[in-house]
Amino acid sequence: MSLWIPSQVESWHELGNTGQSSEAVEQDLALGDIPFLEEVAQAVETWTRTDAWPELSTGARYCLRLRLNAAADFVHLLPVEFSPPSGMMEREVIRILLLEWWPFKGRGFFAREICGS
Repeated sequence: MSLWIPSQVESWHELGNTGQSSEAVEQDLALGDIPFLEEVAQAVETWTRTDAWPELSTGARYCLRLRLNAAADFVHLLPVEFSPPSGMMEREVIRILLLEWWPFKGRGFFAREICGS
């Protein structure tokens, strides 16, 4: 395991080129997320309510980009065209993917995607 520090990684593709297992990359993603959890959560909640992104630190912006890319990959891989349930705004679905899906399934999904496993 190597400590993943968002401000020291230029591209998430670097995470897949380390020779680590997807499980190790997932753990690194989780550890790298810790300092930015609150900032990212607040930014996503603000965007969901206002449709505007607040200013973010470099690390939080990077963590958010990882989550957005993972969510986009996941939705793209769905076998059917996705549309939000009746009465739910698309932003709310994205909020769920970024804040609820990411820590439980999304992080592992993304680690497997970038490691090719």
